[in-house]
Amino acid sequence: MTPKRRRTANLIDRLFPYLLLVPAFTLVITLNYIPIGESVIRSLYDWRGGSQATFIGLTNFKEIFRDMIFRVSMSNMFKLLVVQVAIVLTIPLLAAEYIFRLKHHPGLQNAFRILFVLPMVVPRIVIVLIWQFIYDGDVGLLNGILNSIGLSGLTRAWLDDPRLALYAIMFVGFPWVSGVATLLYLAGLENVESTIWDSCEMDGARGLRRVLTVDIHLILGQLRTMVILTIIEIIGGYMFVDILVLTGGGPGWATMVPGLYLYENAFGYSRMGYACALGLTLSLIALLFTALNMRLFGGSEND
Repeated sequence: MTPKRRRTANLIDRLFPYLLLVPAFTLVITLNYIPIGESVIRSLYDWRGGSQATFIGLTNFKEIFRDMIFRVSMSNMFKLLVVQVAIVLTIPLLAAEYIFRLKHHPGLQNAFRILFVLPMVVPRIVIVLIWQFIYDGDVGLLNGILNSIGLSGLTRAWLDDPRLALYAIMFVGFPWVSGVATLLYLAGLENVESTIWDSCEMDGARGLRRVLTVDIHLILGQLRTMVILTIIEIIGGYMFVDILVLTGGGPGWATMVPGLYLYENAFGYSRMGYACALGLTLSLIALLFTALNMRLFGGSEND
């Protein structure tokens, strides 16, 4: 083989792995990055979908800051975000701690692991519809229980009361044992060297004291990951299905969230350009919160 052919063969050998990635990169760019770029461009237009788009610059973004419904939806989103972050940092952690303490009973540990994770296979819409029946003002399970125990005065049309509807939505999914968060925390605990737990026993750090003083610091990376995922989910519309099915954003704007407001502008009012501006604004807010979370939590050797 001549030196020129040898160099060509070596070049092909080096490039071949990258050539295999070309189809995947093509699909990612086509299906992910091009739509993102298109939405950024369309946010600068008054665009009604199929109609002619008119360039209006930053007018859509100016309207966002004057939009009363958007401000109310942001307030509701922040309330949901605070509650969901508090839940994901406590209930799944306690569930993971309980499962971890059963390490000397592998059969029982596996049984609880399956029980906590099994709800993940149930579609979210099924859970929401069950809670819709629970909250029904006429034949709902919650009002039925209150009536049966003599507390008829506490019965409400839970999803039709502007003062209670958002809090009722917050309660959907009780007891809030997230399978993903529980498994992530459990994996973090099982990754810790056994000598650390032996030292805790010798020093008398047990139960809740050990959780607060030792365990949380050892799985700080997992806690940070779940906070970031929760922020992205809530801002990105994780509660969208719940609110759309349960209240549709009402009564009034009591349960409106930015994701649902974006959907209504895009497909209800055909204001595609304004919806693109809303989506870009929410993406920037999610990026800001993620960066803030990374700054507050700092680095961790357990990541």
